Amino acid sequence: MSNPINKYLITGGVGDFIQYLDAVEILNSLKCEFIVVTHFKGAKAFFEKHAKIEKFTFHHFDDVKTYSEILSSVKKDNILECPRSPYLTVDYPYKVESPFDNDNEIIGMHPFGSNFSKNAYASFNLPEKKISVSCVEKILRKDKNYLIFGSEKELLEYDHLKDEANICLVNHPDIWVCLSHVQFCKKIIAVDSSIKAFSLARKIPTYLIVGDFEDQTRDYYFINPYLNSGFLELLKTKNPVQDEESIIKFVNEAVYKDC
Repeated sequence: MSNPINKYLITGGVGDFIQYLDAVEILNSLKCEFIVVTHFKGAKAFFEKHAKIEKFTFHHFDDVKTYSEILSSVKKDNILECPRSPYLTVDYPYKVESPFDNDNEIIGMHPFGSNFSKNAYASFNLPEKKISVSCVEKILRKDKNYLIFGSEKELLEYDHLKDEANICLVNHPDIWVCLSHVQFCKKIIAVDSSIKAFSLARKIPTYLIVGDFEDQTRDYYFINPYLNSGFLELLKTKNPVQDEESIIKFVNEAVYKDC
């Protein structure tokens, strides 16, 4: 009698995928399948670099209601939660070159949350995961290099900075091209996002700015595992978009403390 096929459930977005990825690579060689429930439209491209994509079934959602409906449906099967790990050992699938021709420290910045989180937070009347453009501009220093991550649409707000010698706007249709740029960063400043999840998974010092309210999923998976790691410094503020003063003070005292 042959062994049954185990089905593993993967939920969420890119930040979640990063924590699942080590287990996916291990389980990929076994007799198993993966059920992915996600708002990230590029999920297939994310996983096909690391596993046999024919083992995956993808279900996409755009809002909390659809997510709950899909999850209830797929959980009727005999399905296991895919294990997570706070750290990542898999290799980068791409080799990319630094966009800078000097040895100044490179700091990554991801001032945006996902569209799904934006809509989800708005539906609960919670402040958006975002650092304002004016706040980012006040953080920048001439003696540092900066990679600013975001989607093509999001980075339109930063178009006026694209020709600055010490700033590179990072956007690419393949999420792994963007993630591969994180390897150049000595530090990351971000809201709760995929770039911040990746930098922590790679043990890169990360300076996280989040809303000062309870978010069980955020706190359980993406903050608490790193609190005593030495790689995370955390600022909680009532409204990240509006509280420029607290964010600038945090960056000056934490990110630039050795400057």
